[in-house]
Amino acid sequence: MRSILSINTVIPAFLIAVSLATLAGSVAAPVFSLASPTGSSSPVLPSVKHPRFSFRDDFNYSSLAELQGAGWTFCGAPSSYTTVGGGLMNLTSDSTYHASMCYSGIPPRVASWTVSAAGRWIGNSYGSIEIVVTAASHVYRWDADGYYNQFILLRDDVIVFRVDGYTPQLNVWHTLRLDAGRTSGLSMYFDGLQIGSFVDVPKTDYGMRDVELIAGYLSNESWDWITADSA
Repeated sequence: MRSILSINTVIPAFLIAVSLATLAGSVAAPVFSLASPTGSSSPVLPSVKHPRFSFRDDFNYSSLAELQGAGWTFCGAPSSYTTVGGGLMNLTSDSTYHASMCYSGIPPRVASWTVSAAGRWIGNSYGSIEIVVTAASHVYRWDADGYYNQFILLRDDVIVFRVDGYTPQLNVWHTLRLDAGRTSGLSMYFDGLQIGSFVDVPKTDYGMRDVELIAGYLSNESWDWITADSA
């Protein structure tokens, strides 16, 4: 069984509104929205200054101590599940542990942002590659899922978006990207192609707290780089 126990959790139908947005001129990307049961309009957020922020890491480390010294922390499996070398960070997974590394050197009030990372499946049973962003209100996980062969967005480990179309490829680099806007919600991309969008409930605070790279269930991965920028 997969470790995410809520994989079959269903968002009540009255909370979900689905529309289609034109994608690449011909393909439509689904847009999921969690609307207030009372029909509340878009949130009115206070007018505050939002700092400019830009972060990039190419994982040019020769030891885990150097990786930690750059601000990364082990936030999942023991350190033995993570290696670095040759400009790559490698994360491994088994039925008990899933390596994950977190970076939290992000200033307050970065509420509109874009996070991208280049990863590849390098071994084990499934070819999942995932990025995670912890925001002020919720944790969002964008997953090219090799177990279900789907693109999946999880909010606090509950699926809020899923669509078929992902085919795992061993040793092939892919770029995952997740964007957030203070009022426009989330947009999910794979190799530059928008896969879908998701609008959370009114007054959701998308303020970025940390970014995380995680090994999917029974998936070993290499990561070449990650960027996180205010938008």
